[in-house]
Amino acid sequence: MTDDGSPSAGGTPPLEAVRAAMARLDEAESWPALREALEADGLDRRLGADGMQRLADVWRERAVRALDDAALAAEVRFWAEGGDLPLHPEGFRAPLPGDLAAEAKRRGWFVRPLGTGGWVVNAPDEAPKTLPARR
Repeated sequence: MTDDGSPSAGGTPPLEAVRAAMARLDEAESWPALREALEADGLDRRLGADGMQRLADVWRERAVRALDDAALAAEVRFWAEGGDLPLHPEGFRAPLPGDLAAEAKRRGWFVRPLGTGGWVVNAPDEAPKTLPARR
């Protein structure tokens, strides 16, 4: 760890920084708001790049987990029908295909990874859809 409390190269962030960041995550309404709060408190430096990436992963996991089955199926359809971030109603805050496939698998839906990097996802009572290789 460095003198300012940030992780050293290859190190882990201090536990108090992780706890504070998780508390901010629970309070934030959006990723940009969370990032702004972390930066204002200097937590982004204390977490380091790896810690910030892990926090972003947790944010995305929570966002897709919060979708009900109908919303998850609609997101899968959007991407399968050629959707892209600029076309999505939430823009660059949209859930990504890799996160949707992981959540569908967690719910017990049929999910098969493809050699091309995409996924076939079969929501209950729907035809299989192919998600593009985008994480």
